[in-house]
Amino acid sequence: MGPLPNAARQSTKAETRGIIRADVAMALRFTLPPGDVPPVTAARHLGLTLEAFLEKLPNLLARGFPSPDPDTGNFDIDAVDKWRRTRHPHLFEDRSTQLPAARNAKDVVGDRIARLRGDG
Repeated sequence: MGPLPNAARQSTKAETRGIIRADVAMALRFTLPPGDVPPVTAARHLGLTLEAFLEKLPNLLARGFPSPDPDTGNFDIDAVDKWRRTRHPHLFEDRSTQLPAARNAKDVVGDRIARLRGDG
């Protein structure tokens, strides 16, 4: 088999460039380590720069975001994920973040009447 025609060579080069670009794009991604992670990793997990994360951290903490470990300053990445999912519990199958179930109105009224009478 002889050398590839010019058009085929250009096509192969374009495909190779595409693969290289995909490899470069994948290299920009990061693997999330398990357990506690430094603030920069927690920030990246939320799609923020470290500076933006630190600026927003007081408000995040006020909204129940997991606090950093007092000794290491690292964040429990599993707790961060759990916090993120509790904002939208109806979208996730994880029922450990389930909303309280509705109670039977008869039971609620019965309990209230008993308390008003001093029976409960």
